[in-house]
Amino acid sequence: MSLRFIGTLVVSGAAALATPVLADSIRTASAFGPNHAGAEGYRIFLETLSNETDGEWTGRDYPSGLVSPGEMVNGLRDGLVDVGSMLMPYFPAEFRESNLPSELALLGTDARVVSGAAAEYLLTCAECMAEFTQINQMYLGATATTPYQIIAVEPVRTPADLEGLRIRTGGAAFSRWAEHFGAIPVQLPAPEVFEGLSQGVIGAHYNAMSDLTAYNLYDLVGGVTEINLGTFNGVSTFSMRLDLWQGLPVETREAFIRAAVVGEAALTFRYIRETEMARERAIEAGIEVIEPDAAFREANAEFVAADLAALPERLESLGITDAPEKIERFQQLVARWQGLVAGVETQEEYAELLMSEIWSNIDLASFPAQ
Repeated sequence: MSLRFIGTLVVSGAAALATPVLADSIRTASAFGPNHAGAEGYRIFLETLSNETDGEWTGRDYPSGLVSPGEMVNGLRDGLVDVGSMLMPYFPAEFRESNLPSELALLGTDARVVSGAAAEYLLTCAECMAEFTQINQMYLGATATTPYQIIAVEPVRTPADLEGLRIRTGGAAFSRWAEHFGAIPVQLPAPEVFEGLSQGVIGAHYNAMSDLTAYNLYDLVGGVTEINLGTFNGVSTFSMRLDLWQGLPVETREAFIRAAVVGEAALTFRYIRETEMARERAIEAGIEVIEPDAAFREANAEFVAADLAALPERLESLGITDAPEKIERFQQLVARWQGLVAGVETQEEYAELLMSEIWSNIDLASFPAQ
């Protein structure tokens, strides 16, 4: 199926007659710095959007400085940017329902699987989509990182080494893991990790190994412990201003979707490539790459099982109804995408998969429901 011609997309409803906005150069905020994989994803998004609209829609990305990740809700709502990286765990009040995949982050092992499962879950969750529309956002899909590791100034070899360690975490599930082992989770914007490590504000960064390159951490890190525990799946990679989306004719909406999907696929595969390259470079730089022993792995597995068992009650305490059913549904989607990505080896194949399995089932003329 061509990414340019998607015959299965339904065009119907009054929204098909929406008055188009005047084409312009949109402002985007990948927001994590020019060396981050996100900047490359946004470059490809804008390039694809221009190609899909024959040059009518172009844009400029601001990888840093214009709007930070912690300012993105206001940046999109107020029109400072038109498309931006939205990290839902940073905004628990706004994204109570949409953060459910993030609460299950420790189940992630494959960026392709979790990206697809998270996107399908949110796009078919009316409560989740309502959270986006209430703050003037249109959700265009997800990406997930490669598995998280312990990136530390002093090597972490056993759970005992985590006692009292100040470790930067990027979500509630990762913070619960850190606290379980006696570490002190620190909420710090990702672009500030270099400064945090160099000044001793934190002693470790719990994230994908590709962050060694993204934030140039090689000279600060003494060890990376490959616990392979969790992926970050709480990002709306290309959150778009809803008022901009609403003024677009269906064919332009389709172009934005195709551009987002191509960008998401490119970003996902770049995460994978950069993780592989970062590992090689870390070894060359003399950073100790540590494989946790059986006891450490077992302790992690026990925590994940206990955390999953406690999750329904925790979500219901936040006001989320039918939590067990929603958790089970996301787990089923993870299993479904594990099957779907089998044999998918290129970002082009992955983009086609996202289009055929998710977006081909959505009526862009009336989506999202108001």
